[in-house]
Amino acid sequence: LQNFDDWFRRHCFDATPETLNEMAHVADTMSPGGLDKGGMWELAQRVAAEEAQRRKDQKPPVPLSSPTPTPMYDSITSKLTNAFNPTFLQVLNESHMHNVPKNSETHFKVIVVSDQFKGAKPLQRHKLVNATLKEELEGSVHALSIVAKDVAQFEKLGGAQKYAPEPSPSCRGGDGSLPSK
Repeated sequence: LQNFDDWFRRHCFDATPETLNEMAHVADTMSPGGLDKGGMWELAQRVAAEEAQRRKDQKPPVPLSSPTPTPMYDSITSKLTNAFNPTFLQVLNESHMHNVPKNSETHFKVIVVSDQFKGAKPLQRHKLVNATLKEELEGSVHALSIVAKDVAQFEKLGGAQKYAPEPSPSCRGGDGSLPSK
C-alpha cells in the first residue's frame, strides 16, 4: 500500500478533494463485491483531507504580473515564465534607485524559482537567465540582478511566505552617460 500511496499522491497531487473522493468511490465500487480491500477509500479520504489542509495553509501565489504593467517588466516576466515555468517569480524594477530619468526601465532584479535549476551551479543558472533575456540586456536593460534557486533551495530559505531578497547596493553614480532625473 505504501508504493501505491506514493503513486496515488504523485498522480493526484493537483486533483481537487472532490475529484479524489470521486476516484476513491469509483475504485471502491469496482473492487470485487464492491468491497475496498486495498484501502483505496481511506487513502483517498486521507489524501483529500491533507491536500485541503495544504491548500488552506498555503498563501496565495505571488502574482506574475506587474501591479502597474510596463513593457520591459512584462517582457521579462513573460520570457522567464515561458523559459522556466517558475513556481515563484518576482521581477523588481530598481531603476528608481539609480541616476536615471523617472519611469526608466534600466535596472532590474529577478527572483526565479524553478526545478529546471536543480543540479545547476549558480553561474550556470545566471547564464540561463541572461540567455533568456538576451534581447533586453542588449537593449535598454543596463543591469540585472539574478537570484535563481531550485524549489528545494527556495523552501529551505522559507519559501514564498518568508523569503525576502537582499537589498540591492546603493547606486554609485554610473558613468554619467544617462541624463539625470
